[in-house]
This record gives sequence, structure tokens and C-alpha cells, in this order.
Amino acid sequence: MKWILIVLAFAGLGTKSLTQDRFSLKLELVKPTGKIDSTSYFQCTLTNQSDTAVVIHAGEVGTGMPVSSFFRYEYEHTDGSKQTGGPSNGFVFFDEQHGRVPVSLLRPGESVKTKIPIFFTVFDFCSGVLPYNEEMIRSVKRVRVRLEKFEYMNQVTVEFVENKTLLSNWVEVDADAVIALLRKRLKK
Repeated sequence: MKWILIVLAFAGLGTKSLTQDRFSLKLELVKPTGKIDSTSYFQCTLTNQSDTAVVIHAGEVGTGMPVSSFFRYEYEHTDGSKQTGGPSNGFVFFDEQHGRVPVSLLRPGESVKTKIPIFFTVFDFCSGVLPYNEEMIRSVKRVRVRLEKFEYMNQVTVEFVENKTLLSNWVEVDADAVIALLRKRLKK
């Protein structure tokens, strides 16, 4: 009986980490000019690391529709504490013929990317990583993205997986450079 419980425990742990192994989630701060300025943005990349095609679900919050697959930003502060923000738009897919579509096919080794603004505001709370708040920005050491309620379907085994969370890498935040950009935006 004890062995059955141990096997079930490891099977449960294996399923949780299996999703993170099938996919990688990468966050980066893109600086086209080499420094943080008005052309800078965050980019999140989801890569299918498995050997089978999967159908993944889009996620857009604030539409009144049921949401699957959305982002939350996790902040590590300079004092070591962590904070997780509210739901934010996840990956939104477009098709040339149909416009916005709810799902996307991701073949083995393929990636999907999304640009994320550096700042969010009260009026656009569903996108952006950092608030227009100098005090909050100054306290942030680094940030990462959490892809929550992630859903996908494996095309080979017709396996449907839902309600998973993927974590990206941490990205260091240069508070002084971000605050300088914030001040320039507020002057406009």
C-alpha cells in the first residue's frame, strides 16, 4: 500500500513538471537602441519543446468572455519580498483571413511571441508590466511572467491539458532608466 502511494505521489509531481518541460516561457526586455527608451518593450516567447504539435489557447482579459491562458507579472522587490499582479492579456493570436482567433497550432520547436508594453495604466490595465508609479518601480529588482490557466491539446494523443502555470525566467529591472522613461512620458 505504501508503494502505491509513493508511486501516485511521484506521478502527480511528474505531471506538474511535465508541462514546464514541454514548453519554455522566456521573458526579455527588448531595447532596439541599446538603452531603455520609448522604443523598448518586453517580449514573451512560448516555445513548444515537445516532439508533437499542440493547439494552444489565447488569453485576453477584460473582454467579459471566459478567459483561459493569461499573464500575471511577478515582482521581486529589493527587500527580497515578492508580489504578483492581477491578470493581464496573454498571447493573442491573429489569422490573416479571420482576424483574431482563439487557438493556435504550435508545431514541434515552433514559438509564439508577444510584445508587452513596459507600462500599464488605469485605463489599460490588461497590458503592460510596470505601473506609472515611481515608488513601485524603484522597489522592483526583477520581474518574471506567469502564464496561468494555460491550456493545450496534444495533436497526437488527443490529450487535453488545462489549468497549468508556466513560469518565465527573471529579468532584472534598471529602476533609474525605467523611471527616466516614465518621467519623459509624463511630460508629454
